[in-house]
Amino acid sequence: MPDAAGTRPGDRALAVGLGLAAFALYLGIGLSLHFQAPRLFHYLDQVFDADVPARVIDLTRPQGPHHRTHYHPLLVVLLNPLGFGLRAVFRGLGLEQAGRVAAIVLCAAAGGLTVGLFSVLLGRLGLARLPRGLWTLVFALSASQLVFASVPESWAFSGLALVGLFVLGARPRPPRDGLVLAGAAAFGMAVTNLAAAVLVRARWLLDGGRAAALRGLVRYVLLVLLVTALVGTLGALVYPGATPFYRLDRLARDDRLSFVRTLEPSVLARRGTAVAAHLLFFNLAAPRILVTETGTPRTAVDFPDPSPGMLRPAGVGHAVAWAAVLVLAASALVRGGREPLLLVLALWVALQAALHLVFGTSLFLYSCQWTSSLVALAAAGTNLRLGASRAQSAIAAGLALLQAATNGPFLREVLLHFSELR
Repeated sequence: MPDAAGTRPGDRALAVGLGLAAFALYLGIGLSLHFQAPRLFHYLDQVFDADVPARVIDLTRPQGPHHRTHYHPLLVVLLNPLGFGLRAVFRGLGLEQAGRVAAIVLCAAAGGLTVGLFSVLLGRLGLARLPRGLWTLVFALSASQLVFASVPESWAFSGLALVGLFVLGARPRPPRDGLVLAGAAAFGMAVTNLAAAVLVRARWLLDGGRAAALRGLVRYVLLVLLVTALVGTLGALVYPGATPFYRLDRLARDDRLSFVRTLEPSVLARRGTAVAAHLLFFNLAAPRILVTETGTPRTAVDFPDPSPGMLRPAGVGHAVAWAAVLVLAASALVRGGREPLLLVLALWVALQAALHLVFGTSLFLYSCQWTSSLVALAAAGTNLRLGASRAQSAIAAGLALLQAATNGPFLREVLLHFSELR
């Protein structure tokens, strides 16, 4: 029998199994990088503009310094106690770089939880068990999850909070047992996630009276802001350098430089091409990497601008298959996607595209923000068109295999680049 949330025991077992398998995979990748490519963890902005050493501090060291809490208001106060505890345990076991290992474990756990919740989300969108499991593998084996659930950064936690929020948003009525906390958690991991919380709560606007629904939406947003402000203020009192989101300071230099400085049509066209490539393709199957040497031990790894020849052989097959799936899913969703959460997911992806049309140095850095939504939309649309058929399962299985064939060499290339043995 299903429980109060409509989840059957077999569905829970599937979600737990997939989540644990993903956790083991991400942890293995992270520890491989830790032991074989330690240079990756030494400097800021080496891998897709990620602040890896700063995030190790945020997740495991109470003394700080803890910066950028304007944009990630609850990251430190919610996660640092867990990371500090793990660091103490690993130190007690005599493990070197215990803080780094603790941060890797936390990110892998967040990635595994996200995968498990993603399976639940697909179940609430109507997918049968086999295609649900295979589409969850598509998400779990995405380049975005493989990198940011293995390398210390904030985005794995933001992705987890977003998927949790969307799972609650799939219920037929607004849940009173956690929607405010889920909204605060999502907003607390990245301030732009407030838009996702608003979209999820707004999906019930058409139920009942419009005025009452609008009052409910306003009340919900105010509660999310209040909870985040209270917990963020506590964090600012406890952790050095942490600043509540409501203290408006001038943007840091790096943040200002991350904005597109001109709105000329030619510049926006090139930027739009890059956004589309990252939003639709690079987040799932990685292209060849671009390495920028600096003449120092610090180097930078990123993806190149979209161009012919940048895809790996398996990536070409994936790009063709995935493009066909997106067209198939989009046509089915336009014709028959009546589930309100599907509109929420589509609007969230559109908002991410609009934001990153003008912001972001390395677009892949933010891919955890949209990958789960994009794959969920593709899975739901394919399910509407094909149902629980062998064809749908074959499509999802083929995509997962192509991603594994593409992203395996990609991860090995990153590892070898930073390896001290090369």
